[in-house]
Amino acid sequence: MTNTFYVLQCTANNCQVEFYLNDIPVALRGGHKGHFVGVPVNQYLVDRENILSIVVSPGPKPSESKTGPNGVRSPKAPPGSALVILAKYPKGSTIGGPDGEEITSIEWPPHDDGEQDETQEDQEEKGDPDLFPLEIVRKFDIGKLFGSWEWQRAPRIDLDDDVRDEIVDFLKILGVALSDGDPEPFIKSSAIRLTETAKAYEKSPTDTTAVIRHGVRQDSGQKWWGIEPFDPKKLDFRLCADGRMVDCVNKDWEASLRELEDDEGGRGYYNMLVSKIGDQWQIVR
Repeated sequence: MTNTFYVLQCTANNCQVEFYLNDIPVALRGGHKGHFVGVPVNQYLVDRENILSIVVSPGPKPSESKTGPNGVRSPKAPPGSALVILAKYPKGSTIGGPDGEEITSIEWPPHDDGEQDETQEDQEEKGDPDLFPLEIVRKFDIGKLFGSWEWQRAPRIDLDDDVRDEIVDFLKILGVALSDGDPEPFIKSSAIRLTETAKAYEKSPTDTTAVIRHGVRQDSGQKWWGIEPFDPKKLDFRLCADGRMVDCVNKDWEASLRELEDDEGGRGYYNMLVSKIGDQWQIVR
């Protein structure tokens, strides 16, 4: 595994597509999001069997991505096409370059020449293939990688109103500290993510911790600095990772914990997937 990077190469042409690995949302593409992105995904892969999936024409907000608005799917097929490739690269390679080794892929729509090549034989459409959002999945065995992750042992979550309130309270604690220029509660709550991501890329978690501390302490001295207040009407938490994580996201598909706009109209987003570890919410990815 030394110096090996696994990259999810996501392409959406003239349509909107959400890309998942092991039921964890990795990228959304199409429209203003652009048509292509390559995302390193070592930290989302598990030993042995993995699941790659795409959702074509997802619902209007994250929690309805796979179901459509209010659970209603549409018979209107979007134009365009989608392709996702999971590839393996040695360190220092260019994404999409000749050093990449394709592991598996999903293509939509499938080839329409009447023949199904071996890469499409185990491509499974979940539900009616003529209704959208359309989820397409593929299982593949990648062998032994990094060992089990903490989130794989986390309990499944019942995302009811009480649990949502717990997570909002957790985010508020992090937000208040960040507003005061203190990154330590965020770093402490991110210990699992920092440690396991470093393991996945054979790096030291202290490198990332140093970057977080420097960034917060530098930006917190600016006049614009602050964390945007939480608006319950904008929150759209959703379950992922087979119910073991919660994606802390708003209806605009961006992270719920976010900075105020800076002087140039940009802002920082604190993307996070949380699990209940023991009796505490922890940022696991």
